[in-house]
Amino acid sequence: MTPIKQTILHNPNDPTSPRGNCFQAVIASLLNKSLGEVPHFYEDILPDINKFPREHATIRWNQEDRIDNWLDGNGYYRIFCSWNPDVNFEESHGIKPDDFIILSGPSPRGINHAIIGKLTG
Repeated sequence: MTPIKQTILHNPNDPTSPRGNCFQAVIASLLNKSLGEVPHFYEDILPDINKFPREHATIRWNQEDRIDNWLDGNGYYRIFCSWNPDVNFEESHGIKPDDFIILSGPSPRGINHAIIGKLTG
């Protein structure tokens, strides 16, 4: 794993602000790639999802397909799971202690954000 920092920060107060590339940086970091080798999967999401909820849902699913197709083409896949301290993730998902994982959720600025975490035993 080679840490790569995101280069684009989204400003939720500016409807013309581009989407941040934290997820691109996370994938690049985990796969030891440069940002240029990993697509910015979320760059064309609509700026204001509240005005166009149906269009956003379609775009969001297209983004998820793009991610899965790109990962598959590079020999990887995603596992989704919700955090539960009572779950043994090694038994349920094959995630071992000290494995790197992608954590996502709301940032202090109120927008979705992705970071790399490490599952501890």
